[in-house]
Amino acid sequence: MLADSGSEQNIMKEDYAKRCGYAIDKSPQVRKIVTLPQSGKYLHVIGRTTVSWAFEDNRFQVYRLDFDVVSNCVHDLIIGKQFLDKTKSLTDYKHRLVDMPHSLPRRNRLSINTIGASHQTLPMIARTDWGDEFRANCLPDTGAEGEVISEAFVRRNKLRLEHSDTTFEFADGTTDDSLGRVYLDMSFENEPDKHISTYFEVMRNSQYDIILSHQFVFQHRIFSDKVHSFVNAVGQLGLNVISFLQGWKKDAGTVCEVSLIVRWLTRTQTQRFCRHGTS
Repeated sequence: MLADSGSEQNIMKEDYAKRCGYAIDKSPQVRKIVTLPQSGKYLHVIGRTTVSWAFEDNRFQVYRLDFDVVSNCVHDLIIGKQFLDKTKSLTDYKHRLVDMPHSLPRRNRLSINTIGASHQTLPMIARTDWGDEFRANCLPDTGAEGEVISEAFVRRNKLRLEHSDTTFEFADGTTDDSLGRVYLDMSFENEPDKHISTYFEVMRNSQYDIILSHQFVFQHRIFSDKVHSFVNAVGQLGLNVISFLQGWKKDAGTVCEVSLIVRWLTRTQTQRFCRHGTS
């Protein structure tokens, strides 16, 4: 399961819902289409299910979560930002997030699971080696394991491209090659003297200027220290899901995805909590 600060909704794979025995409401009013902005594709929401949920570190606090059910997602579960914010799982209780080894081979496979339908972005300043400076709207995304930059932003600002063997894999299992990579020096608007230099993989059809990885998010305490710097995103955002496959690196670290330690409750357990008045 994936904890994704870029998504405003919770997603469940249909096959997983069936394996768990969850009832799926497939009435016409809950069906919809959500977009995959980076790939230009769509996910069809075929229904909705509601489940009981508790964290391992507080099993007596039971939540009722609604999930949009889709048939073709590579993740069984996606937990969106609204619930992560409500439970302070990105700040006070970030110990609930753990790095899990990825099942894909290391060679040509460095996964970045970016999932997003965010209504807010974080403005940052991007600088080149030759002194040009640009404002970028960034999506801080705990579902991503690498930094991504849009082709439109690169072309608009005439950034210098380097070769890249990276391939993007999307949530529906499709792939697309990176157009290259760029090296930028980044800083927060309220901390212009703090410089963060890194490479960004270039993606076509991304509606965000930049996507920031979960390493970047937690290293720089984005949701703890920068929350007041967020601005409302412009336009209609859809479900933004990518997986990042990177070429072989000598210094590549453990390929992992961010997951939540949780406890799913059976019907019997839920009823017991209700009788004790803790649901």
